[in-house]
Amino acid sequence: MHNFNVMKNDLQFKACDHLYRLQFTAGTTLKQREFPDIPKFEYDFTKFSDILAGNCRSGLLIDIIGAFDKLTYSQPKASLKKVVFTLKDFSGDVITCTLWEAHAMKLISYYDNKQIGEPMIILLSNCRVKEGQGKYPPTVSNSWSGSKILIDKEIGNIDKYKERYVDFTLFKSIYFTYSL
Repeated sequence: MHNFNVMKNDLQFKACDHLYRLQFTAGTTLKQREFPDIPKFEYDFTKFSDILAGNCRSGLLIDIIGAFDKLTYSQPKASLKKVVFTLKDFSGDVITCTLWEAHAMKLISYYDNKQIGEPMIILLSNCRVKEGQGKYPPTVSNSWSGSKILIDKEIGNIDKYKERYVDFTLFKSIYFTYSL
């Protein structure tokens, strides 16, 4: 990368909490390089328990992954597309998510065509946390630009995540059956 500015990282929403950021200019040029030791896609998943406890920095974009729990609200035909649903992580914590526009339509389309009985794993990248207000817990939503939603087979190593969810569900059902 050549001809760029180094700026203070004082944006409202940040992809990382580093003190500085690189800003492209009209003269910025990039040259593609291969770095085999650096993974192409790396996610730093935030635990739902940290989000629910209010332990996430406001304005810092996060990555989450979980199994679709239930659809709460869907507004696909309005001028402002919106879907509200809950995700469950591998610890059993549940968080409410809101997706807007193209992200909402992608989820609705997948939801309408999914196979019954299969867990639907959803990965949200660069999403933002909305702090809880009073009795309402924190929620997660896509940012207007930069967020990405991956569903099931779009996620690399999806079988690993599905196995973890199935193992967790099986463990919980066995635990509750024998603990009663």
